[in-house]
Amino acid sequence: MITYSEIEIINKINNALGQNGPEGLYQQDFVNYRGKTKDTEEYYTEVISRELIINDFATKLKGITPINRGKYNVGHSGMVTTDNAYSNRIEERIAIALFNASKNFSITFGKLGEIIDYQVPLKATQSNKGIGKIDLISKTKDEIWLIELKYYKHKDKKANKETLLRAALEIATYYQWLDKQNFLNSYEQFKGYKEEQIKKSILIFNENERDKEYEELKNGNMPFLKNLLKKLEVNIYDIGVGEI
Repeated sequence: MITYSEIEIINKINNALGQNGPEGLYQQDFVNYRGKTKDTEEYYTEVISRELIINDFATKLKGITPINRGKYNVGHSGMVTTDNAYSNRIEERIAIALFNASKNFSITFGKLGEIIDYQVPLKATQSNKGIGKIDLISKTKDEIWLIELKYYKHKDKKANKETLLRAALEIATYYQWLDKQNFLNSYEQFKGYKEEQIKKSILIFNENERDKEYEELKNGNMPFLKNLLKKLEVNIYDIGVGEI
């Protein structure tokens, strides 16, 4: 297993920001590194989070240009189709199940409320390469949530191995790419809502056990990640525990 020093991780951050800008950071491999640096024995996530705070990454991310997409509601039914029935993306199937739970049984999910859509596209044209979809959209009477779904399943090779850091960077970037007024106009359910009511969250769906990173954050052992989440205004909600 390859390990890296603190300065090697810092160099990776600076190189990535210089080459791809803040909007490309969430796609970099190193934001998914687990473990600790070989010299200072700090978690990679903590080193990256600290450097992003020092470099005022949250402010720089706010400077990226939204993607001018006209319509976000593409009419998802919640039905399993031939396109997703055998999907290797477990999160996609869970997202559909959560949507159906709200749609068919009026089930809500704590602070995040009612799930009203899933796999919401951000692209405007095919030239918007590498840009994915928002996993879930939910609403309460006061807030709209853009949600990155993170699934934990012990010893399941198909489970999502991304770090909380990566998930936070992704949903924060998607939020900035979102054409917020067009987004609000795309859903009848959002009539009367304002742009400032749109929020960001990571939703943890646990089947067996959480991973070490989650437990370390919850126990207060990742202060830089916690601080970065605050600056990015990304909430973490565990479907089995609540807000952390």
